[in-house]
Amino acid sequence: MWRKAILSVVRHIKFRIGCYDLIHERIMRLNNHWKEQLPYYDVMVNLLLMEVLVLLNRELDQGRVTTEKHRNVELIKGHIQRNHRRKFTKVDAGEAIRKSPNYAATLFSNVTGQTISEYVHSLRIRTAIYMLTESQLTIGEISEYIGYEDVTYFNRIFQIIKGKTPSAYKG
Repeated sequence: MWRKAILSVVRHIKFRIGCYDLIHERIMRLNNHWKEQLPYYDVMVNLLLMEVLVLLNRELDQGRVTTEKHRNVELIKGHIQRNHRRKFTKVDAGEAIRKSPNYAATLFSNVTGQTISEYVHSLRIRTAIYMLTESQLTIGEISEYIGYEDVTYFNRIFQIIKGKTPSAYKG
């Protein structure tokens, strides 16, 4: 049973969620499933909604994240966004905030609900979707541009994150 079930809270809750990007991505997927209404869409919508509620409850259970922790996570995110086309590790995250690699990775995961690797993949896939819909580049060229040397691996990661192949987005 949830200790602080968000649905049972009567008072207004105002807090800065660290896993905003993850929740936003899940809500966008939920919306897409709702619009497309493919077989079992209702099950998928319920699962995604449940995941969003679990993520929010975890944040409530952890309590407020200090401003310094949010600032450090934002520094890591900024560093990732500037360098997402190359390999990014917890060592890079540690250097971005001048802390140990393990501290940086744990902090990032605790605040955002995603590992550094998951965040890098999601950022790359968002870039890929834009490029797939707005450019004439091939899937292989896009894969290489955003940092995946192996197009098969890119296709697999894309399918895991978006539930569709890159070719479904190609305009």
